Amino acid sequence: MSQLSSIETEERMIAAMLYDYHGCIAKSGLLLPTHFSIRKNMIIFEAICSAAATGDVSDMICISEKSEGTISFYELMEISDRFIPTINFVEIDFKTLDDYRKRRELCQILSKRLPTIDQNTMPEDFMAEIQNSFSELQDISPSIKLSLYEQSNIWADELTNRYDGKHTPGLITGYYNLDDMTGGLVPGNLIIIGARPGVGKTSMALNIARNVVKSDSPVGFISLEMTSLELIEKLITMEGKIDGSVLKRSEIDKSVFSNAISLKSKIEQWPLFISDADRNILESLIHRTRMLVSRYKIKLLVIDYLQLIVSGKLTENRNNEISTITRALKQLAQKEKIPIILLSQLNRASNKSKPQLSGLKDSGAIEQDANIVILLHANYEKQPNVLGAYVAKNRSGRTGPFKLTFLRENGLIANYAEEK
Repeated sequence: MSQLSSIETEERMIAAMLYDYHGCIAKSGLLLPTHFSIRKNMIIFEAICSAAATGDVSDMICISEKSEGTISFYELMEISDRFIPTINFVEIDFKTLDDYRKRRELCQILSKRLPTIDQNTMPEDFMAEIQNSFSELQDISPSIKLSLYEQSNIWADELTNRYDGKHTPGLITGYYNLDDMTGGLVPGNLIIIGARPGVGKTSMALNIARNVVKSDSPVGFISLEMTSLELIEKLITMEGKIDGSVLKRSEIDKSVFSNAISLKSKIEQWPLFISDADRNILESLIHRTRMLVSRYKIKLLVIDYLQLIVSGKLTENRNNEISTITRALKQLAQKEKIPIILLSQLNRASNKSKPQLSGLKDSGAIEQDANIVILLHANYEKQPNVLGAYVAKNRSGRTGPFKLTFLRENGLIANYAEEK
């Protein structure tokens, strides 16, 4: 047995397929030719699959013929006779073969990529590219096979918990109208918060993150626009309802200073992990997200904001690039089983009226990939403390407008009813 293969395990899997092909397939995951490290075993595997397609899988003469004479009837008999006729080892053998397959593919990735390193290679970009290549190795382990009866029972249990008030589908944002329409932030969902610059999309996302961490659910916040220190100061002003402009002065009142420092001791206990990413390349952001999930077990990710991300690959135009980015982030949310809030700018036409889905800047793919789209707008001259919000798209529920109270001096966003 080498570090990259186990010939004995490969041949035992072939023997199991020769003994009971259909039983073997039912117990294993998706077997591929690449699960076999030597050409002979690959050919036998493909010949067995070919014979199975014509209903001749139990006929070793037919299997030999399907190999175009490469594998003789006697070679098949020799493998079959060497092992106990059973499929009892199939599940553990499949896992072993899949582990070896992944190791071989990892070696191939590294052998191709390592020679390209030079003095112009950015370490973080290289690490991100390698990490993403590793993560994209096809996961073909056996999935849990549930009948419709079993799946519907799971659904009924979840529905009962919701009925009893024990569980909601997603993380609660703390905004009653939004949670009522969406059921919270559901794992695997991509949620877009769109607004024109200065309306309050970063404040909205930071308030949601603040509300979620207060329920002891870890949150990751990747900022491509503001530094971590700027975001921490915003959290301080929100929590203490401190006028943010006061903390910008060169001379700060003693009581305000003392209050801010005491609030620092409070918020530093929150499971909020802020990354003011200096690399805006998509692969780097995906790598950073996987690190946050693995190391800190985050349950929600916020990215601020979409239009600052680049794919790092040549594309025909910016619309195609945005499409690549939103599709990748949607897949990331599904794979890591977390909701991702992605902030997005709206185009200039959105200044003239209440924003629409068509106002999402750069690409219609933003709307297509999103599970939920929330658009923000404000008229600070007529209603200085009111932030208008509109759930413009919701794949699993209602859409519609609602109001929030926005105290712009400290960044706090609250339920509108609380301020009436």
